[in-house]
Amino acid sequence: ERLLKNNRVFSESCFDDLDIATPVKNPPVPAVENSLSPFGEDNERNIVLNGPVITCGAVKGESYIVIYSASGVPIQTISKGQLVENPHLIVEALTKAANSSLGSLKLSKSIWNKSYDTKSTFSDFNEDEIIPNDPFFKVIKKKKNKLLGIVGSNKKPKVSIGSIIRMGNKELGGGNARMDNVQKAEAGIIDQWGIQRVGYLPKGDPNSAWNVYEGNHKNVLIAIIDSGLDFDHPDGPQYIWTNLDEIPNNGIDDDGNGYIDDIHGWNFYQNSNDLTDIKGHGTLVAGIIAAKTNNGIGISGINSGAVIMPLKVVDGRAGITRSIHIFQAIHYAVNKGAQIINISLGGKGISKLEQNAINYAYANGVFVVVASGNNGNYLPNIGPAAAQRVMSVGSLDFDGTRSTITSWGPNNGLIAPGELIVSLQSKDAYQEGGRVMSDLSYYRMSGSSFSAPMVVATASLLLAGNPDLTPTQLEDILMGTATDMGRPGWDGQTGSGLLNAKKALENYKDEFLTVKVTDFKINIDKKKKLKSVDVYGTIRGDVESFIVEVGKGRRAKKFKKVAGPFKVESDHNWITQIVKDDIRGSKEWIVRIKATSKKGEIE
Repeated sequence: ERLLKNNRVFSESCFDDLDIATPVKNPPVPAVENSLSPFGEDNERNIVLNGPVITCGAVKGESYIVIYSASGVPIQTISKGQLVENPHLIVEALTKAANSSLGSLKLSKSIWNKSYDTKSTFSDFNEDEIIPNDPFFKVIKKKKNKLLGIVGSNKKPKVSIGSIIRMGNKELGGGNARMDNVQKAEAGIIDQWGIQRVGYLPKGDPNSAWNVYEGNHKNVLIAIIDSGLDFDHPDGPQYIWTNLDEIPNNGIDDDGNGYIDDIHGWNFYQNSNDLTDIKGHGTLVAGIIAAKTNNGIGISGINSGAVIMPLKVVDGRAGITRSIHIFQAIHYAVNKGAQIINISLGGKGISKLEQNAINYAYANGVFVVVASGNNGNYLPNIGPAAAQRVMSVGSLDFDGTRSTITSWGPNNGLIAPGELIVSLQSKDAYQEGGRVMSDLSYYRMSGSSFSAPMVVATASLLLAGNPDLTPTQLEDILMGTATDMGRPGWDGQTGSGLLNAKKALENYKDEFLTVKVTDFKINIDKKKKLKSVDVYGTIRGDVESFIVEVGKGRRAKKFKKVAGPFKVESDHNWITQIVKDDIRGSKEWIVRIKATSKKGEIE
């Protein structure tokens, strides 16, 4: 409780001013076993907060800290002496508590017994009022920044129900001159340089990923949270999800999920079943994943057997949405059986609503892939790409280098082609330039929005052939088989490297060593000078031990150890704190995690 009140992570100060006789307080026990404890619910606003809880006080005259799951189950009791001797005890306990909490996360029934009306249900809701019950939760202060999207804006995003989020496309450079082959627009795959670059070559080529697994039969359900879909496109997805529990056009919510006549999905922005793609963005994304193949026209989708669930969250041509709509769409997708979710949009700031929904997806075995953004921003400031338990995907230029405008920093998963990508044009959308066929059915756009679906489609092929793979395993396979770029191993610019579809499909049974930095937290003192840096990361799989090192300067070649070795795996958790004495002498430092596998290999 004191940790939350003072908004800080653990230190000995947790025990300051506590009378030695003050007993440890237990959180309220839920009325129903394995459900959330009352402190995790806000019945007035129908919000559920999920995460570990920490209390501290005295047990038999000694100071203790106790970790609980979200359902109020005690996970571990640690004495002050034990904690001072081994601070990582709290990290291990919080990891156990978080995993236990994920299994308990449920929306209160009242919120699903009615459809969302954002004007009434959330009229008095302010995202800043949510206080997470996880003391390590990082809240980013809102600043006056440009929106992420096609055109910048100096308007401050409203915060009534979350940050404004926007989908975007960018001309990454070079113009049309170096893409003459795109203008040919011949049938089949010949003009799709992007998917060829990651391994989807014509099947006659022995190096084609499709020789490993083709996916031409109905398989994985993919939710595309975007601008809608052109259902009538002649080259559109073969399989569109249908809600078999709903009777079409009878004006009745037959399945009782709060959405009337949601036959093929839902429009969360307008609270209707109108999925018309006025923006054109969602149709283009869907085409990359699942356009028809071998039909004699247009392009080839990576997985033509994928079942597409279109979920509309934007306001037409402007392409703007809010985190509440993302929250709703993710829950809808999970509840209706989606196995993978593609989110090709984002905005400044990390929304607790989005993270809450992503946790829900992860707990239910759903893999979430997010485009990293197109403004060249620091990734931890971009949501939902910086959220825990998502795979964030950046963009590769036609020239084979990382797009300079793609986001960089911690939590980068990998990159995939994102420049001048050809896909389907929605008949209801007007786009200037970029058309590649005389019948206006195809279009060329750029941005990480079109990199993410290549990763989604590859993951869907992995799942189609191996349905028991978990989101964690999918991420480990995709990162572990990526073609390294930039610095050896994972780096903040290119993540694990370039998507390598053939290698991923061939080597899915291997055990991989996954290593990446997921976040930094800069701590300053009262004089606003650097005090320390908290490092968060993921190290899992075939890992024997790991250390944390720092190197002076942007092009550092020499590194020194500042923490470790550690033998406990980490999944998006706090790893260590680097004190200021370890980073003196330069304004720029490289922080790296150096892991050793059980085979003795170093990553």
